[in-house]
Amino acid sequence: MSSIPLTERLTMLAIITLAAILLLSPGCREPETTIQTAGGGKIDTESMVIARVGDTDIMLKDLIFSVPAFAYLQQNLIGSEIFSQEARKRGVYPTEEKIQEAYDKQIQGQGGEEGILKQFPPSIPRDVALKYFRNQYVLTQLLQQAIMEDEFVKKQGTPTEDQITQVWNEREQSFRTSIAAERKIAADQVTMDMARQQIEDQLKQQWLGQNGAKFMDDLTKSYPVENYLLQQYSTTQTEEVIVPEVGQRSAQPGEGGVSPQGTPPGQPGGQGN
Repeated sequence: MSSIPLTERLTMLAIITLAAILLLSPGCREPETTIQTAGGGKIDTESMVIARVGDTDIMLKDLIFSVPAFAYLQQNLIGSEIFSQEARKRGVYPTEEKIQEAYDKQIQGQGGEEGILKQFPPSIPRDVALKYFRNQYVLTQLLQQAIMEDEFVKKQGTPTEDQITQVWNEREQSFRTSIAAERKIAADQVTMDMARQQIEDQLKQQWLGQNGAKFMDDLTKSYPVENYLLQQYSTTQTEEVIVPEVGQRSAQPGEGGVSPQGTPPGQPGGQGN
């Protein structure tokens, strides 16, 4: 779900922005303009101006009731929060050091921070772009990887000797050639034990390829989600959607609070493993 490369996400965002313009054109259904909060307050999305083009004001409702907003909430924020909670449940949430290491590696591989910033519109503030890249790209990938590998260990476990021998027999020559070149030894000197790590990695990737997509789909569907933005858009004049105040949410039975997305355990707002 969040494994789409950043450049492809930005291309998709441009496409859905065009769709949003069409959806919000005259003749399309207009959403309610007032959102009521759990504390009794109201947010008037019609009166809040967020930009002006010439003599025309762009209102808050034009932003929050748009395809990009719905898509970002569902695919990025909600999806990332599911992975964050699941990783904590399993005790595999990456440490701050591992997150930083992965971030630095990604930055280095794309020509430094300036290389990352080139993938964003120049009007986006530098710190906003880099934080997005870290939380919605680097961290989300780490969370997905940690969850998937933990599921592999639980369901598949350590490969048996029979499985390792079978893979070795099927690809013996390939293993001998690659390992001989890597270690600068003769191919006939390569043993199955030398290839053991590669074989175990191959078996893991094979299992993930066969089961990963369905597992992640089932995982995301297993979490209760209250999409207040979508509910607010869908409500009629006789129905009101109550949106919790900041820091509040509708608790599930036996469920604690939800920490902000992308906050590692032990950090402000985070939960320990």
